Amino acid sequence: MKRSDTIVPALVIVLAAFAVYGQTLRNGFVYDDNHIILANEWIREAARIPDILTSSTVFADPARSASNTYRPLLFIVFMAENFVFGLGSPWGFHLVNVSLLALNGCLLYGIASMLFAKYDAGRGFRYRSLPPLLAALVFTLHTINSEVANWASAQAELLFTALFLAAFRLYARGGRDSLKKVGVSALLYFLALLVKETAIILPALLFASDLVDDGGKVFKRAFNYAIFFGTAVLYMVIRTYAVGALVHEKKIAFSAYEAFINIFPLITHYLSKLVYPSGLSIIYEFYPARSFGDQRVMAGMAATAAFFIAVAFIRHRPVRLALIWTALPILPVLYIPALSTSAAADRYLYLPTAGFAIIAASVALAVIKRPGAIRLIAVSACSLALLSSYAVASFKRSAVWREDYTLWADALEKSPRSAHVHYNFAWSSRTKGDARSAIEHYREAIRLSPNGAADAHYNLGLIYTDLYMFDEADSELSAALSLNPDFALATEALARARALKAMEE
Repeated sequence: MKRSDTIVPALVIVLAAFAVYGQTLRNGFVYDDNHIILANEWIREAARIPDILTSSTVFADPARSASNTYRPLLFIVFMAENFVFGLGSPWGFHLVNVSLLALNGCLLYGIASMLFAKYDAGRGFRYRSLPPLLAALVFTLHTINSEVANWASAQAELLFTALFLAAFRLYARGGRDSLKKVGVSALLYFLALLVKETAIILPALLFASDLVDDGGKVFKRAFNYAIFFGTAVLYMVIRTYAVGALVHEKKIAFSAYEAFINIFPLITHYLSKLVYPSGLSIIYEFYPARSFGDQRVMAGMAATAAFFIAVAFIRHRPVRLALIWTALPILPVLYIPALSTSAAADRYLYLPTAGFAIIAASVALAVIKRPGAIRLIAVSACSLALLSSYAVASFKRSAVWREDYTLWADALEKSPRSAHVHYNFAWSSRTKGDARSAIEHYREAIRLSPNGAADAHYNLGLIYTDLYMFDEADSELSAALSLNPDFALATEALARARALKAMEE
């Protein structure tokens, strides 16, 4: 491959990423950034690295509930960003996000080039750079990925994906038969796991790649898989020690039957968002399916069956691998009880979008490989239209992420029955000085989820205290303590409200 075949596409990918997402450098910290970054004492001094390496992420903020996450490398990267930019400069964190987005696009360009050169293009193909570039741009600009591009805390997705793609490319590009390259790839895999748990699926993807490439050699490469399996086991041991259990706490109390049946509505949701990324939101309302007769369940089962049929019968190797690539990263997030707040999230589709992008580029390649200027013009026009639609929608979506208030106003419009959304919109309203709106939405959050409303009652108590409405404050803070007797902040706030009332009398 000529140098121009890599440098020019890389420049196009980087320019496209910054053209669409450069505006995010003006955005602030939002949502979980407030405790994962701003309130995170661990990332303020290097002396806390031992805590980061040996503890679940929850211990960075003991006020929060138990966590199933162990992401030490992410926190170390946040620490480095804090030292370079400072927590008062969110633009620096956003700059890293957009840079990682562009880097991942370039890595996928390399992977797609390798796949297409091996199976499709051949030496006489004049436009060999176009299909890989299309794959990279679909991956970079796809609107479903606007969440990871805009949200500083979603840097986990971008960073683990960069390590994941690098490990895959090293292994697939001649590394299969080199113990040294397998070892380096396994090291990158381990680092990816220390950023986010979803990286666990890499060995399965490597096995699928070997199987699709030359099924007869998979048994000869058993030692390769053993190295990756051992890496995964080492990670799980370390993670279990830090978290306290394989899965520390179930966030949603589902039976085994309910957990299984609700896999299929999630498959339906993710497939629809991947194909047509509209109605995006930071939070999606989730209504569990109760039977196999639910239309969402039937649609998900049909999509699952179609996937297996396609993998079994499609002979085009890059497409077969891309189908598997699209599906594998979704598997870990189909176990709803281990997820928090919402059963579905846009960021979970970031790595699957890479597989989707390779499929889209494979279709384009199949058309333009045949002679004819009309075919090239038609594919170019369709590709430009697709990328333009992603770019425009992603650009508009970035404005929603400007601050907490705009983010939660958008979520409220799309998920009006979510207690979590009303709570966060109330919190953002209060920070803007709109006490009336805050009271209204805290009350709605309490109505929608009365048993989990201790924090909402507590915040209402603070608002009423500030408004010198001490009887109302007493009532709300007492309600918070009745739901959570160990709520130390509510105890202190109640004592303060009663003391102020006594002084006024």
